[in-house]
Amino acid sequence: MSKGMFKKCGLLFCALVFVTPLIWAEETINLSTKTGQFSIDPATLAISVLPVNGQTEINLTQGEHRFDAVKELESSRKDAQWHYPHLKIQVKVAVDEQGLKFLFISDKAQSFQWPMAGLTSQAKALILPDGEGLYIPNHDPFWLKEFNKYPKPLSLSMPFWAIEYPHNYVSYILADKDENTDAQVQQRQGQLYLLNTHHFLSKMHLPYEVFIHLTGNSPISPAVDYRNLLIEQNKFVSLKQKILENANVNKLLGAFHIWVWGDGKSLAMLDKLDKLGIKHALINYNANPVQNGFNVDKDYVHMAESMGYLIGPYDNFDNALNPKKSDNITLGWPKYLWPEACIRDVNGSILTGYANRGCYLSSEALRLRESKKKNIANHIEAMLAKGDNSLFLDYDAAYPLYEDYSKQHPMTSVQDLNNRLERMRYISSTKKLVLGSETGLAWSAGVIAYNNGAFLTFSQAFWPIFQEDKKQFRLGWPIKALRALFKPYNAPDEFIHANYNPRYRLPLYEVVFHDSVISTDRSELSELKILATRQVKALLQNLYNIPPIWVLDKKTLDKIQNYFSEYYNFFSPLHQMAGLEALTQFEWLTDDRLVQRTQFGNRVMLTANFSNKLYEEIAAHCIQAEWKEDGSKTSFCPKR
Repeated sequence: MSKGMFKKCGLLFCALVFVTPLIWAEETINLSTKTGQFSIDPATLAISVLPVNGQTEINLTQGEHRFDAVKELESSRKDAQWHYPHLKIQVKVAVDEQGLKFLFISDKAQSFQWPMAGLTSQAKALILPDGEGLYIPNHDPFWLKEFNKYPKPLSLSMPFWAIEYPHNYVSYILADKDENTDAQVQQRQGQLYLLNTHHFLSKMHLPYEVFIHLTGNSPISPAVDYRNLLIEQNKFVSLKQKILENANVNKLLGAFHIWVWGDGKSLAMLDKLDKLGIKHALINYNANPVQNGFNVDKDYVHMAESMGYLIGPYDNFDNALNPKKSDNITLGWPKYLWPEACIRDVNGSILTGYANRGCYLSSEALRLRESKKKNIANHIEAMLAKGDNSLFLDYDAAYPLYEDYSKQHPMTSVQDLNNRLERMRYISSTKKLVLGSETGLAWSAGVIAYNNGAFLTFSQAFWPIFQEDKKQFRLGWPIKALRALFKPYNAPDEFIHANYNPRYRLPLYEVVFHDSVISTDRSELSELKILATRQVKALLQNLYNIPPIWVLDKKTLDKIQNYFSEYYNFFSPLHQMAGLEALTQFEWLTDDRLVQRTQFGNRVMLTANFSNKLYEEIAAHCIQAEWKEDGSKTSFCPKR
């Protein structure tokens, strides 16, 4: 069907399905949606759209070469399908509310690169849910340098990315559990763009699904669109729903997140928090016993819970040590699991565990034994013998996912994902614990109540310094290593610029999940770790209405008590009132993007001034909360 034929055909004729034998695709498929008129070249998968508002046509994907001959093409105004004979890929595309949905099906093991987007003069910026979210102008010198230095695929917290075009943000969305697609920022002639590479695997005949949506003219529109898609698919679980299932989840509202060490595990620490007026807190701790030191015992747990706090130990199901050499109760699994339950690589060798200790533990090996051996259930019972009402389960809601080549318990990455979901659901729904985990990737949001790590952006710049500066961060769990959490860190300017520069940050994760999962930064990057970022972090976290994360002993709390209380007195009342609301609006109020505003439901508006000068009535480096109901205002000016 040529372009000329399409223009000349009548309404009745155009409604018919066209079938052609073999095309080298000089033709164009035209599909009409509520957002615009899409044109698709089936041989190159180049796509353009004329938006319904009559704006300029946008080139959405760049087709630089023909993928294959186009065979068995069928098309109507609302859908089309065809076949790539040499690639053995069946392609289907259909319209939806916001644009197009593509489905690629193949049983041939191969890598398939598409879509490529953002490599046109119309493209202005990349929108990346890398952690909380990034806004990256596509000619920015700093980011050109960063992506050249860190060329690996992105670690996306949610399965989409977007391109800013004139008057429109266009989103490219993957299936929720697609672990076979890599998204990568590339560059050509000083311009950043994005490319997906999907891996069709012989052992998993899973389709490759891509939505292309015109989402609106706000930088958070792609996140709003993804949230709406989750709701439409009944995949969104709100905090209100989680509270109905477990009333203790409500205790997260207004709570500071505190990891305690040393004399932070003493009753005197709880007395101190009480004297400071801290009514809402989540206390996490390392349950490994300390000889001749402070340990969280039943009295500590009981007192914390009587104060209205959540309290729970650190745990993980990701690693195992030889029981004869284990120095950590979280890694002490029954001896019949070692080394039988270790993950094996493609060569049959044991996959060495975190910090080069023990092994990574196969979630499939645990699942297969659970009905008879109850390893996970017994492990949890032992960890919670003191009566805790919460648990922090490391790794499970984070990357990487594993493949296991063991003959006894083979496992794909998708199976690993589903196994993790199953055991997290057991903890949160069956055991009724307020569950937190690392990072909080989108697929885990329905089963956890909080995460440590979603606030961090561009983790590619974090992991190298985490590995290289071993004296500054804890690697492994010997108690002496954990003291590193208290050491202030003079972070490189590059890391600070990539992670905490407000010009480049967007609250994408909060737009989707603010009223579903409570987010924080990583515990390794607590409020006192990098003094140079303390002020900007406090502004960003309050702007996004998420809690700070503290690593404290009583001695440290005594030193910072005034700032600690000042921060709490601003944040806690706000979060108690807005923590169950969606983040509905975000805008830059100045051209330099240093004054930003968020709104949560119809309750509160927050305006942060990251600049060095007064903005209206808001002082430099201050944030103002304005209640929509009565117009009352409060301010907070965090200290450097």
